[in-house]
Amino acid sequence: YDVNILLDAGIDDLEKAKDIIKLGVKAVVGSETLKSLTSLREILNYSKDIVFSLDIMENSVLSKSELKGLKIKEALSILNSFEFKEIIVLYLSKVGTKEGIKIEEVREIRSLTNKKVIVGGGIKDLKEILDLKSIGINGVLIATILHEGKIRREDLPSLIP
Repeated sequence: YDVNILLDAGIDDLEKAKDIIKLGVKAVVGSETLKSLTSLREILNYSKDIVFSLDIMENSVLSKSELKGLKIKEALSILNSFEFKEIIVLYLSKVGTKEGIKIEEVREIRSLTNKKVIVGGGIKDLKEILDLKSIGINGVLIATILHEGKIRREDLPSLIP
């Protein structure tokens, strides 16, 4: 399989990022653990091949950095100037709930950045994944619906470009 492994291991500074990058996987730098935007710049000076996770809790960014408490649009306006190519928008309070994604909000997020967008948290079924694909979302994070059999091996060809 041609598989990209994304590893979110609580990176908050350059030294932790180096340890993950040396494993040969794609390091996820999450807003939740990030100490500062300066740390993000240092990580990106070492490697641009990271994925940034914009961790959302109750409509604002969860972070120890300058992003703390910002709305998604405000955070994206700052993050667009950084040189990573992929961003995860992770609705933490929805993880495991199967409540569904706010498709109009995600459509707006898609329009606000040229980065690849991956969405996670509360995805409910195959139809929703296909809807997200149709608006230009580049990937999804799923676990609960996979474990519960709402997505099966036979469904995979419709998800892969």
